[in-house]
Amino acid sequence: TRHDCRRGSSDERTTVFPQGIGTADCTTMTTELTVPAYILAGGQSARFGSDKARAVVDGQPLVLRIANTLRTVTHGVTVIAQSPERYADLGLRTIADRWPGRGPLAGLDASIHDRGNGWLLLVSCDFVHITPDWVGELVRRRGRRQLAVAFQGERWEPLFALYHTRLAIVVQAHLTLDELALWKVLDEASAVSVPLPCDWPRMAHVNSPLELQQALAQHALSKEHTHGEENLS
Repeated sequence: TRHDCRRGSSDERTTVFPQGIGTADCTTMTTELTVPAYILAGGQSARFGSDKARAVVDGQPLVLRIANTLRTVTHGVTVIAQSPERYADLGLRTIADRWPGRGPLAGLDASIHDRGNGWLLLVSCDFVHITPDWVGELVRRRGRRQLAVAFQGERWEPLFALYHTRLAIVVQAHLTLDELALWKVLDEASAVSVPLPCDWPRMAHVNSPLELQQALAQHALSKEHTHGEENLS
């Protein structure tokens, strides 16, 4: 299931929450600067052959491209990597995994530990295409009782999702038991399911140079199709 993009409007980033939904101290807010973003870049990139976070798209490393997009709608961007110096040359705040080699779940653990208290946005470094509006879609669905909000099509999309720091105990338990699948955390948290955005890419993540080229080609075709529809309307 996907949202209908034609329902969007230029003021979509302004969010009005019903009473009892959203933050405890306000009912009208914007999606800008409400949550910090954490980008997962601690993997081995074995299939890519080099650090895929540094793969260049439109003249920028992927991780920097994603960070620059997220900066417009989040309260700061931090990268989770193998070491805190990994992306210093890109000017990106970086912290190290506390559970090295344990995948995205370890990245969530590091993010929660760094965040301290509240919501955070977790994003993988291998998206070729993201939009600020996706953050707004998730933020609008936050509630006081929920601990996670994620897109869901045929399956959960845990690598562009909101998590609350109250999940720390659950995450620690899964790491201890070596149950590393993030979708299991979403299930256990009874996460809020949000339909995929209409511009969610068919290839959301890339794990090899070939997949990167395929994803870029698909994104270019999608943009041409969208522009064609706009010209006909």
